[in-house]
Amino acid sequence: MNKLVELCDMWTSSAGLGTELRGLLAQLQWRGEEDQVRVSNFPVHACHLQIQGLGLESPERRVIHNGRLLMPQHDSEAFLDLIVVLMDNCLIVAHPRMRWGLSTLQVLHAMLLENMNILDLDAVDDLYLLDASHGETIAAPLPISYETSSSTRSVTLLCFTTLEALEWRRHITVAKVARESAMDAFAKNIFERGELINTVSFIPSCSAEFQFEGTKYFVIGGQNGAGLWIRAENQRGLRQLLAGASIRQCVIVPSLDLMLVLNGKSLIYYKLEDLVSTKITSRQIDTRGSVIFFRTGTHRQSLLLVVAVAPSQGSSSIVRIYETGGSGSVKGKRSSFFSIRETWSTFRQTAEIAVPHRLFDCAILDDALFLMGSDGFLSLNSDSWSSVLMTTYPVFKGLASSQTYHRCKTSKPINVFHHGDTFLLCYSDFGIHVNKQGQIQGQCIDWSSEKVTQALFSPPYALLLSNEMLEARLIQTGRFVDRVDHENIRVTMEGTRQGKKKDSPIIHLAAVDRQSSRGFDLPSIEPCSIHQWKIVT
Repeated sequence: MNKLVELCDMWTSSAGLGTELRGLLAQLQWRGEEDQVRVSNFPVHACHLQIQGLGLESPERRVIHNGRLLMPQHDSEAFLDLIVVLMDNCLIVAHPRMRWGLSTLQVLHAMLLENMNILDLDAVDDLYLLDASHGETIAAPLPISYETSSSTRSVTLLCFTTLEALEWRRHITVAKVARESAMDAFAKNIFERGELINTVSFIPSCSAEFQFEGTKYFVIGGQNGAGLWIRAENQRGLRQLLAGASIRQCVIVPSLDLMLVLNGKSLIYYKLEDLVSTKITSRQIDTRGSVIFFRTGTHRQSLLLVVAVAPSQGSSSIVRIYETGGSGSVKGKRSSFFSIRETWSTFRQTAEIAVPHRLFDCAILDDALFLMGSDGFLSLNSDSWSSVLMTTYPVFKGLASSQTYHRCKTSKPINVFHHGDTFLLCYSDFGIHVNKQGQIQGQCIDWSSEKVTQALFSPPYALLLSNEMLEARLIQTGRFVDRVDHENIRVTMEGTRQGKKKDSPIIHLAAVDRQSSRGFDLPSIEPCSIHQWKIVT
């Protein structure tokens, strides 16, 4: 608070404020009751801000930058005069005014640095003209969004020059990085290594686990002829399910008691009861094309299967979407998806979408569906599968010449996560938050590695995997949490483990060599071990 008082000497001479402001700030008392700031014994509402917890009374607080800015008013063409103070832990936006003959300071916004982001210029729709000594000038906007305990808020500050706006951006960015770096130790070691699933002589491409009649089973697949293998938890050796095959994906669908497997370019499936028996029969699914990838997930309370296939010619892709058709006996009928006679929940094709470029993956979320390809992120409007609309995210306005636009167009899309009112778009070297309309909600979040190949969502963390590390970041702020350093690693499965009080998120992590910060102790570089890891939330 003393640091704020010291600012008054500068403001008095340079900003034209009266000397009474010094006494005003000296009397400033921050209270949590009713979200108010009391100045000179008069309550000034702080727009539902949670003032408590800013820590302004700490002697460690430092003023990084300060100045006089403007803010547009929604109900008037006039601009609100502001005092803006950047501390080492927060940004305070206040409006000085006279009230009943006394100078008061109305705090409009107070935000912790770790909860705020400077938005891209494309987030500002309007053009603002300010009165200057040489005539009207175009204001340089400084759009900011920040998280409160209940919602996401935004504010647009106006600078007189672009140079002034760039200076504010630089000071806020540097202060944010310093603040978040100082807080990195708050939640270390969220990764806990569990049991060894198996050690194999090939590089696993995928793995899965399931329970059947009280026994847990593990399935491991590999490419380049490694095949598909299974082991019960009470057995030591692996049993081969599919020899000489190139297994790219394997996924358990518990509600259907099935395992879907991508063998080369063909999608096949096993019944779980067949997997545990000695007589194993796989059945091929008619996808009418060479399969690029498949994903399963729940979308609007319906289980979806999304299959991307490549046509015989060209660089385009075809996406076929299947959903469950309900339970019951289908004996004597031919399922449109499985094309066999059985009794279970079936899938039916509900959409076929032609995409004019190559696809890498897709993300099935509760209320959204995204495709990732050579043209970036594609959001599918699934209000009606009969007429699916595709929108490229992020949505840029105007000339879209910003640095963020360039990065989004030149980086590979990896995955997308939904959190609160925003989506986190994960690229190979950075992430960016957007709202439901695709508009950017903050600055780019740079990963520790520039070559992320996998991104997983384990609330509240985003797990980012490259060839040399696995790191965790808070999805809401992008703040670094923990990492595992190790070469040649791959997540082969993500799922949950049932606990007494709640289920815990788990992953299968395959490691090739014996150098690791978390104790991989392989006898040589050739075998590959798969461990089950728990994510502590």
